Order: sequence, then structure tokens, then C-alpha cells
Amino acid sequence: MVRIGTGLICTLVLVAALIVGNDTIACAVCDQGAKSNDVVIELFYRSDKEQSQQAITFLNELAERRPGLVVKKYDILEDKPALTRLWDLSKQFGYEKAGVPTFYFCNSLKVGFSMDYTAPLIENYLTIRAFVRQGCPHCRDAKLFLDKMVRRWPALNVKYYDVVADTNARNEMQNVANKYKVRVATLPCIEVAGRAVIGYQTDAITGRKIESYFKDRSFKGPNDSTNDGSVSKENGDLGERLISLHGIGFLNQSYGGRDIVAQEPFIDGGQKKNRNHQTSFKSPMKFRCPTR
Repeated sequence: MVRIGTGLICTLVLVAALIVGNDTIACAVCDQGAKSNDVVIELFYRSDKEQSQQAITFLNELAERRPGLVVKKYDILEDKPALTRLWDLSKQFGYEKAGVPTFYFCNSLKVGFSMDYTAPLIENYLTIRAFVRQGCPHCRDAKLFLDKMVRRWPALNVKYYDVVADTNARNEMQNVANKYKVRVATLPCIEVAGRAVIGYQTDAITGRKIESYFKDRSFKGPNDSTNDGSVSKENGDLGERLISLHGIGFLNQSYGGRDIVAQEPFIDGGQKKNRNHQTSFKSPMKFRCPTR
């Protein structure tokens, strides 16, 4: 029997990819040593402010408890490029000039800090809550994806709630619907990164969308063509439409009736409300799981 080293196997796979012109061929042996994904939180602060010091202490403690969480801290008194970036983010999220401390993560901007509000809010962004029921095929697919996703993102964790078996879970799901002003007409209902995702299509569509909230963490400036509030269609025949409200919030609805995404209409504890987000909702009486 001929033994082939892992390095030769990887080389052969790469050569095969070049020959067939398929850049989607993956090498499992190469991926074994791959680094897990990091969730990045940027903190803009002033070293002479007590509230900023409290924010730093909280983030340092949070990073110790959650491996895979990277905290980037910028003292705007010393770091002028960071101050410019803070002003750019402020404009993107509807502020004239945001105060400090300011947190930027998961494409969200949070201004100010308190242990009673900001601290649990950040923790909630790192915890995925999925409301499901037994026998729902889309719930099953979502659970399989989320379980694999949190293994790739060690800073995250996921919690499941059966809305049929647990009345408290059903009430909590209604609280989520009220919070994001959406109607839960189908399952699963997933609260993730300050957004409510209603329904689940496939890993390539809904799953990729969920993961993008943590993966697409780089800020694009207000002059970038992708941030002009225009409507774009994605995913071919599904006719999925994305309405961007200049970084403040968005409603993403699949016209196939499969999944809806609503972003939290508050960006700093309710001081600045997105008035354009007025989606109506009603209390759900029944949950349907669309057939494939």
C-alpha cells in the first residue's frame, strides 16, 4: 500500500481545481488547522472619562469569558484617524457627532454605556435565540446550520425554545415580534445580532445571511455606492429584496413567503428611533411551516 502525505493530497486537490476550473473545491485536510472566526467589537472612548473606563472594564471581562471575541479600543484623544472614523460612522448611522463611549459591531452603532442597558444588549447580540417547534423541517434545517455556525464562531452561543411545548417560549417569541414590529406567520423565528429572522430557506440563503451579520464587519463609508438606500434583488428567482435605510435599519422580505428579516429600530437605547420602520404586525394564532 502506498502512503500519501497530507501535503501531497492538498497539492493534488489544488491541481485538480485548476484543471477543472472550479474554485469551490475544498480541501478538508487543509481546513483542519484553520483558525476559528472572530467577532470584532470596536470601542471609541476617551481616557479621561469614567464611563469610558467602565466600558473598557466590561469589554475586557467579556473577552475573557468569550473566546473568539476581539476588542479593538481607540482613544480618540490620542488617535486622530480613529476620531475621523467615528465621525464617519456617526454620519452613516444618523448622528451629527456621536459621543463616547461608542461601540461598533455587527454593523450596529451603540452610543453610551451602562451596566443595566448596554452590557446586556451586547451580550444579547452574541446570543442567538431560535424559536422552533418539533416536526418543522425548516426549524430542523436552521438548527443544524446554527449548531455548526457557533462551532465556527466560539464567541457566539445559541439557545432553542419550543413554542408549542413551552408557553413561556411562545410568549417570549411574541415579545420578539413586538420588539422588531414583525408578524410571526412561520417558523423558525430567530433573534440574532439585533435582528429578527422569520422563516428559513436554505443554508446558502438564510444561513449565509445570518452569518453575514458577524462576518461583514467592515464599515463602508457614506459615499460608497452600496450604501445609497437603493433596492437590490438577490438570489435569482426568489426575488429577495433588500431595502437599506442608510445603515439605521432595514426590512428584508422574501416574496416567496419564506423568510423576513427586521432590524432593531433603535440604535442607542431608544434615543434615536428609525421612523421609516413602521412594519405592522398582529399576534400570531397559528404557525405554518411551508413545504418545500
